[in-house]
Amino acid sequence: MLLPGPRRFNELLASVPGISDRLLTERLRELESAGIIRREVQSGSPVRVQYELTQGGCELREALDAVGRWAERWLPAGQGAHGAPDGDDLVSGLRSHEEP
Repeated sequence: MLLPGPRRFNELLASVPGISDRLLTERLRELESAGIIRREVQSGSPVRVQYELTQGGCELREALDAVGRWAERWLPAGQGAHGAPDGDDLVSGLRSHEEP
């Protein structure tokens, strides 16, 4: 969801169906601690927070594309583990946020 560029918290929340704001906050903090994303607080009223990939995070694109190709080949359509999105959902989610 961050591959095409920076996103605000509410944009991320809206793009991940069924995730709570608390869980998204936890995951974003984990990714920030791992150096995969950067959190930027923009002053103003109201204060805005946006997230973007670091250079290291951007370099994960190739690995994510490979996982998507694997999922397309090996996971039956609609058969994600434990109710998780299947490979088609993951790949289409990545591709729907790419810029042409």
